[in-house]
Amino acid sequence: MHKVQFYLGEQRHIRLQVHSKENLPFTIRNATWELQYLGKVEASGDCSVQDHILDVKIAPLQKTLYRLLIAYEVADERLMECVEVLVM
Repeated sequence: MHKVQFYLGEQRHIRLQVHSKENLPFTIRNATWELQYLGKVEASGDCSVQDHILDVKIAPLQKTLYRLLIAYEVADERLMECVEVLVM
């Protein structure tokens, strides 16, 4: 699991690079994100996708530990990544 720290009031990009273990060509489709804390969704939206990089801009509203869930599709699979976001 990836981890990042924010200061309250920051708006920043989180970027994840997706790669194939077999070095095969692929296309990322339908990438979305949710910023959650205590099981509640504070914000959500679509990811920006450029080649194999998923880009999300978030602005957490509270000092707490969030989970940023990023879901995307490659071929016939739906994959997810989780990033812990600690806001201080």
